[in-house]
Amino acid sequence: MGFYAYVIVKKKPYMNCKWCDLSLFIIIIIKYKKGLVSYMSRYEKLLEVRKLHKYYSKDVVSTKALNGISFDVLKGEYLGIMGASGSGKSTLTHATHNNKYEEIQVLHDDAFIINTETGASIAMEPTYFDKTADYPTGCPDNKYLLTAQNCSATRDSEGKVVLVTEDIRNGNGRAIKSKLWSPNRVDKINDPVNAIFWIMKDPTIPPIVKIKGASLASVMGATLATKRSSAERLAPGVDPNRLVVEPYANPFRTYPLVNDYKKFRKLVKERNVDCYIINTGDFMGKDIKPATTISAIEQVVEGTGEFKQWGPFTDIEVLEMEGYVSDFNDMNYVETLKARMTDRLNFVFEKDVEDGGYNALPTQAKEALAKVIGEAHNLEVENSNN
Repeated sequence: MGFYAYVIVKKKPYMNCKWCDLSLFIIIIIKYKKGLVSYMSRYEKLLEVRKLHKYYSKDVVSTKALNGISFDVLKGEYLGIMGASGSGKSTLTHATHNNKYEEIQVLHDDAFIINTETGASIAMEPTYFDKTADYPTGCPDNKYLLTAQNCSATRDSEGKVVLVTEDIRNGNGRAIKSKLWSPNRVDKINDPVNAIFWIMKDPTIPPIVKIKGASLASVMGATLATKRSSAERLAPGVDPNRLVVEPYANPFRTYPLVNDYKKFRKLVKERNVDCYIINTGDFMGKDIKPATTISAIEQVVEGTGEFKQWGPFTDIEVLEMEGYVSDFNDMNYVETLKARMTDRLNFVFEKDVEDGGYNALPTQAKEALAKVIGEAHNLEVENSNN
């Protein structure tokens, strides 16, 4: 058995068929064999990473993409690594580890699809779309660059034209890179997917929660709260740090939103795929550290995490992480949580009238959100009476 890292950084439309278009940076897919990992972990460790650092620099500003990250990968374990642009996904999944591991395989693509009938995954693109600033001029990896944009060019000492990949005037250089760059690349995973994770930045949600109902699981993806990417060209006056709702993190959709809704719902309802929400932003003003997120994922993969009902919500469970416990006696917190869920419901209702209802979602999606809001409201009333 190998180590598969499924990395999804953005979403693009491909086709409308039984293959469910699930290529998004807000999803990670984790394949794991229940019961096997905890047993095998005592005996075979395939991968060990300790205190890995990665920094990106632009002018005098240095960004920590990886700040001393540590983790293990055990035999029988499938690990998914997720994150927005510049978060360190490629650094982790394509690390060579001094070539001491022979069983590492990577499904890493800008877009892949999941077959809703079999649960298998297939990469859709034959190349990588990567940041050039990660690779200095003269880096051996640059021989795999096929095309580039937002990059200057110069001549080297031999008079050959070379890219200025670390252009200080523009930190947003991009390149199409050959799949041959990754010797461990695989294009298909036949084993069915076990879980999907919506990655959000919602300050009312703890680091990780589990969604039980299929309708709620899918509509939470349809109302995904995230932040703008640094690669986007925003209109003047638009706050790049403002949270926005981008259904399934797909600004390129060319078909009705309900198509994605139904396919994700089918995965949960008919294929019993687990659905989680991971908050990688802050929780009521407290930053959620990468170590906390990684710990939560490891507990899910290993089956050691104990999920319990999240406050009054009958369809949501929480894995409590130290320092990030919801205080449902705090009226301000409950009101804020209710407001964020109401924002989601209002967003769905808006789709009923926008563009003649082209992206309208079924009543069951609205009812799932309304149930959560109603449970929050009942808690408000109960707290006010005490």
